[in-house]
Amino acid sequence: MILTIPGTAISYKEGNENNVYGLIEPVFKATGGLTLAQVREITGLETTTIQNWVKRGWVMKPENKRYKERHVIRIILINSIRGSIQIEKIIRLMEYINGDVEDTSDDLVPDSTLFNLFFKTVWLCQRDNLNGEEEMLRAIENETQGIDYLNSDGKERLSKALLIMTLAYQSSVIRQKAERIINNLL
Repeated sequence: MILTIPGTAISYKEGNENNVYGLIEPVFKATGGLTLAQVREITGLETTTIQNWVKRGWVMKPENKRYKERHVIRIILINSIRGSIQIEKIIRLMEYINGDVEDTSDDLVPDSTLFNLFFKTVWLCQRDNLNGEEEMLRAIENETQGIDYLNSDGKERLSKALLIMTLAYQSSVIRQKAERIINNLL
């Protein structure tokens, strides 16, 4: 089962599948945002990688040297699937879901909702051993049913994006396992 929250080094214990964001949200409320060093610690990313993503406009610029929840969620989502999809395609996928990184008015769903849906989908696929595209889509559609503010086109876009993200995450996990095994052989 999932040992860490995807895209992070944060340990995960079952029981928060519907609101994994709730596990990290108090940190933002208590601190008003994270420093670059804290984001690096949570994600395992290099400082230069995070700064490069900001410089390229893939992640919003920090506010007063603090990374707010939208910054960190975007970084975590990108990090969780970058092991199997080219970064430029990930950014286009993020834009497909939530448009301009600086503008929340064009978002299909809030970043925290996207984060929760992604985690729940990954968790369900692992728990129920869902490997087929149709099985995954049914699980995703079941999870997105309760989002009343999305029209059918929005739900379809969100479902497709979540399927891609879930497959990419699973692919990254499998790749890491294969690399670990081959490293032990060599």
